[in-house]
Amino acid sequence: MPSSSIEKLLREFENELRASKFPPEVKERVPIRLRQREAEHRALPKNQDGRGTKHSEKHLVERTLKRLRRAVGHAYAHSDSNVRREARALVRSPQTLAFDKVAQRSSKFVGLLRRAGHRREERRRLVSRPNFSVSGLEVAELVSSDQLRSTGRELELCVARASGLGGRYHRALRSGNSKFYRLAQEEKAIGLVEVDVDAMRISDAQGPANGALRLSRKTALDLLRRLEATADYVEAFACVGAFSEFLEGTPIVRRFFCAGYSYGIWAFPDTKRIALKKTRANGRKSTWSLFERQDPTMRTGRRRRLPRPLGTWEDCCYPDGAMCIGEFTDLLIRCPEIAEIAGKAT
Repeated sequence: MPSSSIEKLLREFENELRASKFPPEVKERVPIRLRQREAEHRALPKNQDGRGTKHSEKHLVERTLKRLRRAVGHAYAHSDSNVRREARALVRSPQTLAFDKVAQRSSKFVGLLRRAGHRREERRRLVSRPNFSVSGLEVAELVSSDQLRSTGRELELCVARASGLGGRYHRALRSGNSKFYRLAQEEKAIGLVEVDVDAMRISDAQGPANGALRLSRKTALDLLRRLEATADYVEAFACVGAFSEFLEGTPIVRRFFCAGYSYGIWAFPDTKRIALKKTRANGRKSTWSLFERQDPTMRTGRRRRLPRPLGTWEDCCYPDGAMCIGEFTDLLIRCPEIAEIAGKAT
């Protein structure tokens, strides 16, 4: 005869199964087969000692019966379809499996249930995380490694894994050295931004599959202002002219035309710094340029930026469309008024 605790668990399982949505044949056959399987399991010589059934085996039986009862409750009510399917299979398993196999399957079911709970909690946290919007862009701060992994999977980035290449980002998040923001439009992720907390500047910005993060200049500037950060050396922001000067002061704009292009000189009286805007006369394409030089140590076609006036640019590759030193020299020769305009602006 089973112990009183096991007998009580068997009756509770039967009552739970009888009140469930399982088919009548399952309600009739499973309790009978479960009692047989349990009795056979206790009677095995390996599960016996001088005092009868080993205590560890009694504990295994009790734990398995509790999990079976739990599976009955989740078989038709759980929000995760995988959990519902595995719960129904576990409840039916005593009809075809020995009790030790049922115990193994019940252990796997608990693991599945735990993972589903983590996913549900993650979705809840994603919905409740702090967020805001700028220029139609939805911005949400990622506050856990789970959220960072989830966004990494969504964008196909290395941060989808907490090890390897993505490990550096997860360590930076846990240590508090960096903050991460998910950028989305119409609830679809379009990019991930990392902000260096100490320097308050964006240190990395990636679009889907490590592609370019495409932002308009207004959106980029609005985002930087909201994050209270700069991004002078990040391509996605530099290529649209979202420099720190535009965050810190209001520029004076002087315009002139030359060779089918409209040029705008953006001067900042307080810093004496100048940026140059070049736009096709028909308005189809606009690029923001800083003066560059050819670097013989780099491959053909790759350029590095010149130091900006009264400041220092870090040497790094710059997106196509920026003005090299030869183009700027030619512009000065063909359009001497640029020097006059720049002088008046500053």
